[in-house]
Amino acid sequence: MKRVARKVGLGVVAALVLSACGLIAGLGGPSGECAPRPVEEVSVRPWFGPAAAAATSCAPIVRVAGLDYTPLGGRWLDEDALTLTEYGLITHASWPTGEPVAYALDGVPPEQFLVIATAPEDLSAEENGSYTVLARDAEALPSALCDYADPADSQYPADDCPLSPGRQYRAGMITACGLGHTMGPYGGVYWRVIDPPKPLPSSVARDIDYGTVELLRDGRLRYRGEGGADLTLAPTQRDADDAECRKYP
Repeated sequence: MKRVARKVGLGVVAALVLSACGLIAGLGGPSGECAPRPVEEVSVRPWFGPAAAAATSCAPIVRVAGLDYTPLGGRWLDEDALTLTEYGLITHASWPTGEPVAYALDGVPPEQFLVIATAPEDLSAEENGSYTVLARDAEALPSALCDYADPADSQYPADDCPLSPGRQYRAGMITACGLGHTMGPYGGVYWRVIDPPKPLPSSVARDIDYGTVELLRDGRLRYRGEGGADLTLAPTQRDADDAECRKYP
């Protein structure tokens, strides 16, 4: 891992902790105890009592340069490939962080994605590595961020990043509308099941099924579900009404 010239100094010293909740989908409007506070005030986490319960129910928010970001874990980062430039100080947070500074990744828009150091207390969490990605939009990763992803890690973001033939990736398949609608994205591409069986087989979970996807040498995709489903998919265009299918319970 390479770090290039620093842009700002570490003007704030704090022993902070980052949440180990895994992927967090979006940021709500912060208010009350969940509102971000000046980072120097978040130096000690209450580990028990009502204050701790309130803290653990809050979506983590990290504010840098006036923008709010959500932590997305980071064990899937290829740390040897990281090229970090110190971007700015963390001014506010609704959850403790490991270091009061955020880094930009070379080629990745910092107003959308940043990287921070993971607190030592959270390094043992399954989804965490030495660094944690901060995102303003958790819906999709830019292709430039995929350059820093480790394809050998089980948490490799296979939804948006390229798939390597012959390697299996964890995936979910939304089945709320059956198997006839578009699936994915996997590898940044949408797919359709070839000759989908009707009705939905008992081996496929209703609403959402979990399993693995594998890119085949012929360009098709093989999905193996945890319940025993074995399906082949081909690239397709996303259905216009696909958003309705994704409103599963």
